Amino acid sequence: MDIFGEDNTIEPVDLTDVRSFCSMSSTDQSEDHLLSILISSARAELEQWVPFWIAERSVILHGMAEPRIVLRGPIIAVSEVVLKTGKDSDEDGGWTDISEQCTLEGNVLTLPEGAEGPLQVEIVTGSYCPKPIQTAILMMVRNAYSDRGSDPMTEDVFAMISPFRRLNS
Repeated sequence: MDIFGEDNTIEPVDLTDVRSFCSMSSTDQSEDHLLSILISSARAELEQWVPFWIAERSVILHGMAEPRIVLRGPIIAVSEVVLKTGKDSDEDGGWTDISEQCTLEGNVLTLPEGAEGPLQVEIVTGSYCPKPIQTAILMMVRNAYSDRGSDPMTEDVFAMISPFRRLNS
């Protein structure tokens, strides 16, 4: 399923962590906006490499309905599951809420029998961010901040995340 949007992200490292890791003054806040962007970018990049969510937030996923959908974990809650019916022309544009008919066990969402077509799932993710992943985020922020224009995914970062990397099947 594709990520359509995300809101209310709680990043696994904060500005205090970054300033300390990068030996920056704790009182100089002139670069905070840039550092916040670099934290979010580093986390988003690492989430492409690992099979779990690193930060807690609300996410809207789009895809096609299947009987069982394995969601990337950890999952705190499924807020809404809507199915595009294609035949309704109501004020919701033909989307039908099927949340009450779905079940969530662990990170497996089971849809009701006969559900098919375009699907939108709003979930609240948990966060799983072991210390090596936090350190990799800090390394990426430092790399991007100190050497702007270079790739922050260095060999050291890859080595740090290698035990957690997603394996392609």
